Amino acid sequence: MKLFDLMFYGFYCLVIKKPNDQSHVRAIMLQGITLVNLLLDVVLLAILLSPYTLNLTVFYLFVIVIITVNVVINKIENKYFINNGKYKLVILKFDNLYSEKQKRNLGLFSLLLILFSTGLFIYVGISLGKEMNAV
Repeated sequence: MKLFDLMFYGFYCLVIKKPNDQSHVRAIMLQGITLVNLLLDVVLLAILLSPYTLNLTVFYLFVIVIITVNVVINKIENKYFINNGKYKLVILKFDNLYSEKQKRNLGLFSLLLILFSTGLFIYVGISLGKEMNAV
């Protein structure tokens, strides 16, 4: 969970913060979207690179798994961060621990993670489209 907290703080450093704002919610949303996207793209890429062909039954089953994983990660984030107020403790802990330069680096790492997961999403989508047209 420490890595999860550090990732949250990295995304928190990435978002624009205003007074009396819900920037922690945007950070949690970005983290969840990136994690789900990255996890599912890696699994899809592994399926596409395997020697077995992808049929529609496996694809529909995978869509159900995508929805389930998304709901589970959303529930974990809401229970772990929002409902318990843990996001406040994480923000205070890491605010005191890191300098401004380190905070910028964490935000940059989070941005690179978002860009990597988006690039992987595009690559997997193109590969999946070619695979489905070949069938």
